[in-house]
Amino acid sequence: MTLNVFRYLAPTIALLLANSPVLAASPNCGAMADDGPAWFAAQLDKARSVFQAGNSSNANAELWIAITQVPRTVDVSLEGRCVGLPLWQRFYDLRREVTRALGQQAETAGQLANANGALDWYVDGGNRDDAQRVMPKLTPTARGTASIIFSLRDATKSLDRAVELNFELLPDERSARTFWQTRLDETIAHARKQGTAVLAQETGVLTREATAQEQQIEQVMADQQALVASLLDDESLAATNEARRDVRRGSESLDLLKSARDWLQAISVADAAPVRERAVMRGDALMTRAGDPSMSLEARDSLYEAAGDYFKFAEARDLRRAAEQGRAAIEPALRAERDQQSARLDKKTDQLQQSAEQLKQSMEKTEAQKESFKQEADAMEDELGF
Repeated sequence: MTLNVFRYLAPTIALLLANSPVLAASPNCGAMADDGPAWFAAQLDKARSVFQAGNSSNANAELWIAITQVPRTVDVSLEGRCVGLPLWQRFYDLRREVTRALGQQAETAGQLANANGALDWYVDGGNRDDAQRVMPKLTPTARGTASIIFSLRDATKSLDRAVELNFELLPDERSARTFWQTRLDETIAHARKQGTAVLAQETGVLTREATAQEQQIEQVMADQQALVASLLDDESLAATNEARRDVRRGSESLDLLKSARDWLQAISVADAAPVRERAVMRGDALMTRAGDPSMSLEARDSLYEAAGDYFKFAEARDLRRAAEQGRAAIEPALRAERDQQSARLDKKTDQLQQSAEQLKQSMEKTEAQKESFKQEADAMEDELGF
């Protein structure tokens, strides 16, 4: 696998530079050795030769060496752009060819996004037409959209930093900077719109009237329980979990909150924060219901569990612990209730099995009597000559 080193190491280097009081405001071009430009040119020739031999992966590695190992007189970080605009243009053009080839390879393999995906390669090399072609294939999903945001954001930050260090951008870099920023703004707007729509859908799940499907499912389950209760002559088996609909809707709500988070968290932490806040609110509502002693223990247990799922998603550890404690508090009584019900079921099952065995024996006896009567009738017919 070819590592996109430009994508995944450059941000780390930039962070180190930004945190250094000496290096933050300077590219340290003065530290470049006199033979730096000549070395850089020779390294580009080597990368070109490797690329022409058909090895895009190794050519990319040689380009990384070129940009990171320019000879210097002191041990400081040195910007590759220090070699001057003409040599940087050569580097830029070659990198564009290499990354386009790597992007095409990734695209052929079906790998469009994330590490070593086609989009990253195209964006890194400034291949705007190819990137523009791939992006619509990614926007239908939250994950694909997030990969676009991360890729374009890194590209614009890299060019912005070059400007901050007073480097002159190449004409194509200036065009790319505007292009990437426009596409980034559009993609963020798309992600925000999708996330907002999912949140509206989540609200609808919890506020809607009972659907025909919900009513049908609940009726079928109630009928099944009533039938079992009747067959086993145990009315306690007919009791329904009065929180069943709330718990089922809670699960649907949580799935939608996860989807909304996936759309929004790539934009910013602030954009995703309301999703987690809403999850906490949903969990709190279930906790209130779970604390109602008038509800069945089965219902309260399922409500505590559903509340804990919301809190887990929201990373609200204290609240999740409270849900677990609430569930643990009713666990002994619930276990006793279940054990009693299980004992009654076992007893009734044994009785039914005994009744079935008696019926079977009775039927076998009847059959034997019928066979004996037939034999006697046949014998009488023989005696009478019939």
